[in-house]
Amino acid sequence: MDQSLHEIIAAAVADGRLPDGFSVPKQDAGETAMRFVDGGMDGIRIYHMAPGGGPSDEQRALIAAAMEHVSAGRFSEAIAALGDTGLEPLEIYEPLYEYLNDHAMEMDGGNLFRFAFTLATRAPDYRLVKIGLALMGGFDPEEQFKAPVRTLALSDELTYFAMLAMRPWEDSNGEMFRLARHVFGWGRVHLVEALEPETEEIRRWLLREGVHNGVMPQYSAWACWVKGDAPAALKGPLTREDFAGIRDIVDALLNEGPVAGISAVEDAAAHLRAFLDRAGEFEPDEDDQRVVEEVRAYLDQAGQ
Repeated sequence: MDQSLHEIIAAAVADGRLPDGFSVPKQDAGETAMRFVDGGMDGIRIYHMAPGGGPSDEQRALIAAAMEHVSAGRFSEAIAALGDTGLEPLEIYEPLYEYLNDHAMEMDGGNLFRFAFTLATRAPDYRLVKIGLALMGGFDPEEQFKAPVRTLALSDELTYFAMLAMRPWEDSNGEMFRLARHVFGWGRVHLVEALEPETEEIRRWLLREGVHNGVMPQYSAWACWVKGDAPAALKGPLTREDFAGIRDIVDALLNEGPVAGISAVEDAAAHLRAFLDRAGEFEPDEDDQRVVEEVRAYLDQAGQ
């Protein structure tokens, strides 16, 4: 039997994170999939592809058949039916949720959880692991079942689906915050988007660190500006670390690319002038000087 993806990831974890360059095996995924970093294809679908029309009637029938098989304990038949849909996990999890919500009273919950947990922890195929994690989003399990989810979540390929599994957990926001400090690619992008700044520690981390990822800071800049409450930070006591975090957020906002940046910030000119005022409080380094010049150029061009 092939080694499970969970076993591969667990064996690679060191000091609470996966090593740089780690990538989940994607055998039989096709040549195109191999060109993307972990999480890259899903990230592109989420941020850059318009929602499609959803599954066809035939695909929905296969999803229904798969869940009927799960409820009856016929797991192999369920896996085959899901594969026959031809859908990627990102396309299939919402129709799955819709079916389960509509047929909750008909499902055997024990078999559903066993199926989900088995896929998540024993499947060698990353696509099946994603489906398993998504299906675990219907449960708040005992602690022993949460540990494998935390391990799988360290892979940027799986972080988004692990977040779905964590949603019903009592401290899901805290779980995501702890995870965000141990992933650095697409996983961090998704986590920053999902995190709520419900504590001062989270808010300050979003201000100082949230924009730093291995993909593009622009994906997280607006979320960090808002959730880190950069406008309020610019009005109050400001440490050097706070200023550096705001500087990096401003830099990414000004360099709008894949998503909206400075154009989405309310009263942007006023906030940028406040940034320039506060910059004078610190001995500038090269990054400070570069971003200050970018801000001045932006304000000049905007006639502000």
